Amino acid sequence: MDNKQQEAQYSQHPSISNLFINQQDKSIVKEFSETSNIILENRKKLVELQQVYGNQHSQYALGIKSIQENMNCKKIIVTYNCDQSAIPLSQIIIPQVSPILPQSQDKYKIPKLQIFRNLYEIYGFLNTKNIQHRNLKPNNIILYNNKLFLMDFCHIEGEWFTDFINFFDQQNNSHHRNNTYPYLSPEIQGMITQYKQSQSEDQNALQNRDQLSVKKQDQFAIAIMMLEVFKTLENRDLTSVEIREQEINELNLSEFTEEDGKFIKNTISGLLKLSEFNEKDYNDNLNKIEQIEKQLDNYQINKQALMNQNYKNFVKQLYKDKKNIFDLKLLYFFTQEELKQLFNENETSQELKDEIKKFIKIYNDIDNGRLNNIKRLKEDDLLISLVYLDEQIQSLQQKQQSGELEKYLQLKRQLRRNYDQINKMQQSDFTFNTIQQADIQINQNENENNLQPQNLNNMQNQNLQQADIHINQNQSNLQPCIINNIQNQNLKRYYQLFRCIRQNIDNIYQCQGNSNDIYIGKFENNNIFTGEIISLEEEKRKDKQEEKVVLIKHFFKITLDNMEINSVKGQNPESQIIYFKESKHLGNFNKIIEYIGEIKNGKKNGKGVEKNFIKNMSYEGIWKNDQMFGDGTKEIINTEFTPLNSPYKWKGTFVNSQLNGDKIKTYLLHSKRKIRLKGRYQNDYKIGNHICYEKKQGIDNNPVLYKAYYVNCFQKEYSFCWQNNSRCC
Repeated sequence: MDNKQQEAQYSQHPSISNLFINQQDKSIVKEFSETSNIILENRKKLVELQQVYGNQHSQYALGIKSIQENMNCKKIIVTYNCDQSAIPLSQIIIPQVSPILPQSQDKYKIPKLQIFRNLYEIYGFLNTKNIQHRNLKPNNIILYNNKLFLMDFCHIEGEWFTDFINFFDQQNNSHHRNNTYPYLSPEIQGMITQYKQSQSEDQNALQNRDQLSVKKQDQFAIAIMMLEVFKTLENRDLTSVEIREQEINELNLSEFTEEDGKFIKNTISGLLKLSEFNEKDYNDNLNKIEQIEKQLDNYQINKQALMNQNYKNFVKQLYKDKKNIFDLKLLYFFTQEELKQLFNENETSQELKDEIKKFIKIYNDIDNGRLNNIKRLKEDDLLISLVYLDEQIQSLQQKQQSGELEKYLQLKRQLRRNYDQINKMQQSDFTFNTIQQADIQINQNENENNLQPQNLNNMQNQNLQQADIHINQNQSNLQPCIINNIQNQNLKRYYQLFRCIRQNIDNIYQCQGNSNDIYIGKFENNNIFTGEIISLEEEKRKDKQEEKVVLIKHFFKITLDNMEINSVKGQNPESQIIYFKESKHLGNFNKIIEYIGEIKNGKKNGKGVEKNFIKNMSYEGIWKNDQMFGDGTKEIINTEFTPLNSPYKWKGTFVNSQLNGDKIKTYLLHSKRKIRLKGRYQNDYKIGNHICYEKKQGIDNNPVLYKAYYVNCFQKEYSFCWQNNSRCC
């Protein structure tokens, strides 16, 4: 995809390297780049085939909005009928190969049996509609709106080029093998084994594959994915059916009854052995799976719905900053390990320690297989008890520790009615979800622990009256304000949450006629305002049906000569600008950009470090008016989904946030090798010669610096080699 077009219209998907996001409607976009016109034409046929399936079978095939083709560049750009929340199944069932971003893990915790059922439904769909996929694997199944959809269909009668590409053309690509080999039927495994021995693909065998061969391949792949729902595959190479059968028999399904566990194993085994499809048996099995699901539906606490997840984010920040001054109710969002560590810290007050003891006792009781005085437990305490019990069971299931697991399962069966009781409640029924601005706070000076909610307004008004004395004519347009007088509800929600984790907050102000900014701080003797600013950066909707976007821009440790945002200064290297975006759940704000460094005229100016969590990119260096401008280093934050040998870090000169200049270093990602390029960039494009440097062990085991030369012409890269010791890198 053209870089300038991408910047204007598309952005990189945060967790999937070969997908992009359309900036206008947030839909997912994928680019197919082929090496010849013949392959490009075949790719176009396959994309059009998926578009037909998406229109005819929208419950199972991912729809396509549009298809754009560029025959000159041999590219096809496909826009799908899903937004950026869609992720491949591989990030759910094989995290060791395709890990999910940490900030998204809670969001995609889907019940195992639901994924199992969805996969079985895909098996039924392909057989009842007589459709073949030909390249089924977790990367080609998308999870969107809690349902699985097929994409990247590869079967056209008489066409075999996809088999050649998938099975023979990428033998040396370990990432490709890990994502493909486990799902290949015995027939295809035999072809690959023969190819490895003879180094010659059996073209006739590929050309002669009939529909039955492809159908068996699809069925075998679904069976392996159903196995992976309950077990992480240790061997991801070509593996015999007998070994997979053994893995099925050894599955730990202790969360199910013995009868249901046996049924699940038999269902997977039947598909693995390539049993012939029988529609009646399929419907009977699907009904059985749905019955098992109903038995388990209310047997786990819906933590996401019942606990305010935004407070959990505050706890992470508190824990990171080692603060022991916060609302006591936030303890409900601490993990057991976090509570123990906080308890053992010297700075922790006695009152806070006493409160922590209550939580630790509850968790210890559960670890001992009991829950004492359950009838006396408050609903808040009962909820976190059952959440902890669920988490312990899930952890032991993953570790496959059946002996220890049974103790927790027995306790859980005893508490079935309590699970039903809690799951029928609402988030607002639990007091820890409604933390006020000034509930009891814990301070190192225990005499200060008597701050009560009813005293808040009196205390604020007293502070504001005192502050008003110091406001001179230069600040006459800045008026004292209390939280109840903040009219902008978005600012008010953010401020209320922000207040929860602060020991104390200086006086707050608002300018006359400006409801989009809050000033927190004080005036020094020279009439300079110091403190913080919370600014509503953006609040808009492009049409009436589109949800409004709320961005909060929060300045920390800054000064102002006047009350205009563009006069904000922060020469302190610890000055900060943090951007927050409000999620669909009102009151939940996600950090999207964090900047620490020098600020001038309300913008990033001077030395500073920015982390952009949306673009998955960091930059450390010189800034000018919010643009990267000067010497600096740009680097991908999370490289887990960056292909090997792809650029992940750039070091050199930037102009208007683009690489410009000579001797710019480009670092390539590799697990063992250190490789970098050095050359000229213009407007983010490589131009001219770039030298590739790599250190290798020479004949005498001494490090030798090898070089390769790359020539960039019309945005195409050509290479020729030169090296030391007559060896090519």
